[in-house]
Amino acid sequence: MADRTATFAGQIEIGKVLITSIITGNKIDVTNLMVELNIYENLFSNYLTGTITITDSIDLINYIPLVGEEKLEISYKTPGMKDSDALVDNMFYIYKVANRILMKENSQMYVIHFMSEEGFSDQHVKVAKAYKGNYAAMAKSIFGDEDALGASDKQVSKFNVEETANAFQFVAPTWSPMKCINWLAARSISKHARAANYVFYQDMFKYNFVSINSLIAKPASMKFYNSTMNIKQLRELHKTEDLTQYNILRNMTNDLVFDVSTRMAGGMYASRGIFCDLLSKTINIREYDYIGKFKDTNHLNEFPMNSSKFLRNPGSCVVTYTNHVNMYDEFQSDDPETWLLQRRSLVQQIGSYVSEITVAGRSDYVCGMTIELETNTVRNHPTSEDAVEKMNKGKFLVVAIHHRISKAEMECILRVVKESLIINLK
Repeated sequence: MADRTATFAGQIEIGKVLITSIITGNKIDVTNLMVELNIYENLFSNYLTGTITITDSIDLINYIPLVGEEKLEISYKTPGMKDSDALVDNMFYIYKVANRILMKENSQMYVIHFMSEEGFSDQHVKVAKAYKGNYAAMAKSIFGDEDALGASDKQVSKFNVEETANAFQFVAPTWSPMKCINWLAARSISKHARAANYVFYQDMFKYNFVSINSLIAKPASMKFYNSTMNIKQLRELHKTEDLTQYNILRNMTNDLVFDVSTRMAGGMYASRGIFCDLLSKTINIREYDYIGKFKDTNHLNEFPMNSSKFLRNPGSCVVTYTNHVNMYDEFQSDDPETWLLQRRSLVQQIGSYVSEITVAGRSDYVCGMTIELETNTVRNHPTSEDAVEKMNKGKFLVVAIHHRISKAEMECILRVVKESLIINLK
């Protein structure tokens, strides 16, 4: 439900943009010095990053001082929304200051770059330790382990972990903690849907170790219209919906409509796996077919992106994987036959159709949510049914968000994808 207490779509209340020096303990809220705040989240990135453009007439660089040993606390929310739903309050680490320009005698401008605390910790920690058991449990253990990532108690309590069906024993070979968790995600199979498309990422409120299969099963959080109609005309056309300016796109581009060649080479449509057991000197060959396996997992919309007549061949993508059974006493192997080919296809599918939309910002928008999108066709449309573009209509998954914030307004640029259609190509 759109927020009704904001005076305009995109209004934002900034609580603080507070810089604290670890060296001196000096603190300063730079909200009034800020030109623009940008925060980036991505389904395929383990942590948040961002920048602040500062206009500085108080010599902040020397006062703090800014040397790469500072923490940054940011909080904001959309007016009128519940704190539990929309209050963003995150701690970051400043790692870079760039693009410093002297504007005039007593003023300068520069860009502060920051990342999540856990992202910074990940860069200087290596893990050499054995973990055993359920994949999800191992991921959670590494995330909170003091010898590994050692995330704060606050972050551990908000670590969203989806239960996995498979288990294994894993010895981290001096990898970074997040690389270890990514390794686990690549082999994890959802307990509820047997889908092998886990991702590990941070959104504005928590860390997530979940399957894309579970994300796309969620109901749409918002419906957007790309229309030349104004809000009054849209309300007349969609009388059963409570529409506001939040529901109207400010801009839209289709970054990728389809790319059959790349998807074919990547194993989306069909693939063959050659699994070699080094101990028994045996070879096991498996094949995967996109159309034949389509109904085995969740999808954003009802029908596949291609018809059953689409020309596909498992030989277009051949993957070899060496395995060693009985590597550990309790586990035969990591069973690549059960996840490798399926994961390659499912991850390729999620980027089959890509759009980028710009909307009035809200602080409750997060990467991993689903939306509905409806656009008009560019041709003449004698009936209302013809007016809607069916290829670009349906449910989408938000895989990346650029939160762009000024002192009073917020705009969000959403990268949205879908891997299925509302129309049957048969």
